[in-house]
Amino acid sequence: MSAVNESTTLDNQGTQGPFRQTLGRRTLGRVGPVLVVLAILCLGYGLRVYRLGQQNIWWDEGHAVWAARQSLTEVTRITAYDVHPPLYLWLLHAWMRVAGESEFAVRYLSLIGGMLTVALCYVVARRLVGRRTALLAMMLLATARFHIWWSQEARMYVWATFFVLLSIYCLIRLHHRGYSAWMLYLLSSAAALYTLYLAVLGLLLENVFVACVWWRKPRRKRFLFNWILAQMGILALYTPWLYVALSRTRTDVAKTSFPAHLVWQLYATVLSTGISTDLDRWLWVVVPIMLLALAGIALLMLDRRQPQRYGFASWEVGLLLLLPLLLPPLVVFGLSIPRGVFYSPKPEARYLLTFAPMFYILLAGTLAIFWQKGRRGRMVTIVGAALVLTTFVSVLPGHYAGRYMRDEYQTAMATLAAYAEPGDAVLLVSGDRYPVFYYYYHQRFPGGAALPGAAWEGKGPPVYLLPRHGPSLSAESVESELAPLAAKHPRLWLASVERGLQDPDDVARAWLDAHRTVVLNVDQGHNSLRLYAADGDAGGAETPLVSAEYRPQQSVAVERGRGVLVGYDLPTLEHRPGDRVQLGLYVWPGTAGMTLGVDWLDPEGHVVETSEIDAPPVAESQAVVRVIAPFDVYRYTAPGRYEAEVWARSPEGAVMEGFRVRLPVGRVTQSRRLPRKAVSQAREAELGEGRIRFLGYGLEPAEAVQAGEALAVDLHWQALARLETDYTVFVHLVGGYNPETGGPVWAQDDSWPLAGGHPTRRWLPGQVVVDRHVLDIPENTPPGRYQIEVGFYNALNGERLSVSDTEHGRIVIGEIELIDQG
Repeated sequence: MSAVNESTTLDNQGTQGPFRQTLGRRTLGRVGPVLVVLAILCLGYGLRVYRLGQQNIWWDEGHAVWAARQSLTEVTRITAYDVHPPLYLWLLHAWMRVAGESEFAVRYLSLIGGMLTVALCYVVARRLVGRRTALLAMMLLATARFHIWWSQEARMYVWATFFVLLSIYCLIRLHHRGYSAWMLYLLSSAAALYTLYLAVLGLLLENVFVACVWWRKPRRKRFLFNWILAQMGILALYTPWLYVALSRTRTDVAKTSFPAHLVWQLYATVLSTGISTDLDRWLWVVVPIMLLALAGIALLMLDRRQPQRYGFASWEVGLLLLLPLLLPPLVVFGLSIPRGVFYSPKPEARYLLTFAPMFYILLAGTLAIFWQKGRRGRMVTIVGAALVLTTFVSVLPGHYAGRYMRDEYQTAMATLAAYAEPGDAVLLVSGDRYPVFYYYYHQRFPGGAALPGAAWEGKGPPVYLLPRHGPSLSAESVESELAPLAAKHPRLWLASVERGLQDPDDVARAWLDAHRTVVLNVDQGHNSLRLYAADGDAGGAETPLVSAEYRPQQSVAVERGRGVLVGYDLPTLEHRPGDRVQLGLYVWPGTAGMTLGVDWLDPEGHVVETSEIDAPPVAESQAVVRVIAPFDVYRYTAPGRYEAEVWARSPEGAVMEGFRVRLPVGRVTQSRRLPRKAVSQAREAELGEGRIRFLGYGLEPAEAVQAGEALAVDLHWQALARLETDYTVFVHLVGGYNPETGGPVWAQDDSWPLAGGHPTRRWLPGQVVVDRHVLDIPENTPPGRYQIEVGFYNALNGERLSVSDTEHGRIVIGEIELIDQG
């Protein structure tokens, strides 16, 4: 590491190391480096705080919050049965009592650990590769997607990274700081072990390094004695936890072995890109970055100059930077091999985060070395720096793209909070997913801290985690599980969260359907919430009423004598394709038989869909009920801000005068604009009695296609009026008799327009829709001339839309030649 060591030697002489030519002492002066460090820290903070709270709590985070909510004694006991030590949960326990339990708050603790690591990276890099190069290393870590990722998760990995890096920093300073350096080394190493079991890799690395270099240190006997004493001190500090945990830590054996080369590939990919999926896709960028790093190590190891400041020669620095590349994937792979005892986890990207800062120091040092190797070396530095920085910048948008709040539990929790009454109980069937349920439940009903086997003790209804007497619910055990609870509580809420884990046959629902009456039902993907009441009981099987104490998220100032809407809930503010917006409306029905209408308005004010909901009848004149107005977001739902205009219709069918309220419902993002394309072949026809106009089509290839290939058909439609049904488009390749289909159809594609991305119910009058369908032609299709026919039908009853100039509800748009493969 001639250039790198020159930087540390020249630093003693007042010079600024290998980047002196590019940055210059005059440019930065004494204040310049401080300003650059502060700028990088601000950049790193901004990248980590951006969208920090705009993602749902996932299972691991939910478990961490649930555990940290317990007493410190209980936190310790829970962690002893877990696969992680307790320090992070101790910190989170204290942090939540200061900052709260919102998604933003619980993750901010990790952000703090991430920023401390970025700052410490500069300090470590300055002592290994010089001040100027340390700025680049700090910049790489500050912008690395891998480190940003785990700085935005409520998990312990980024704090373990900080403590391991602090331990390495102390190792570098042991010869120069005396007692204070040894004590800080002892405490930081013990803290790393108390944060993550795999932090033992840090101690392994340090001991391998010391074993290789201790013999050439001044006063080496004393150093070796102190080193052994420090390792014994670390063990002494860690022994109490080992005593607690070893007898309780669960065993979990990997089912299959993980290929060794994939562990190395995963490590290289997450370090270079921060992406842990589709690894082969990134080989073109990962390979040159890793080759660049290995080349830097080779140059360091071959440099045999005298020891520099802090007592390290270039080859020793190279060894210290090489070990983090070799040991972590090797050990992680070894731990993943099925052994029949203890915990054998599948290799995960997060297990490899601990030494990421050392890799970015290595990359920065490598670029600095090549800069000192003449014209060709500078060219390598320029190309390498461009590759690394371009990669880091280009992958960041993909990280943030997935960070947004989905309506996973919010609608169900709002419904439960609105209707919960004294004496209710919640039956939770969730397997090990209960911590996430408890997280969102706690937001509505604070104060609870339920443990498995115990009911929720907060302000809301008690939550019974089912099954209580076995690993899963069955037809034989459901009676003993539910009958005592049904006798104790007049109303039961059944919360099914990933019920396939413990109730795959849905026996809990079947039992409740047979013994109670369902009066509310909220479905959210794989999860559902149902309220069951006993006929004739208080609250009974009649329409449930919103609690008088409950307040909607937003109130609406509408007098009851003139209108019906008193408030609304909006679970999330950002909606993406595949989401369902569930607008919760709090309604005073007033008159039996009233209908509530919701017009969904796009960013340009067009009504893209209308929902009509029959308000349930209620016996009490001042009662309020909650109804949900749904709105699905598709791939081609126009992006932008949407509104919902709420109106009402009387039982006689007349729209109520003086009542029309517009509500903001958030933004649609990540969707696409409708494609535009010129018509290749004009062919006009009207369908559905003038509601849709066919403008023409296009074929790719246009004239001939081989069997076994695909034929793309572009259909150009124009909506002439609003459609109330989602029609299916059919595209058929027809010819002679096909024995496999029992008719003339040889290939077909039936789907909603734009592959389901823009259903006909969303078509605006005058809107042109370019709808592509792809026909995969079977290889056994005989050559010849084939016709292509298209049209619409209702999938519910099979009826086709009529066509103005043809019979049988179809348009024959043209012919194509199918040629022999030979």
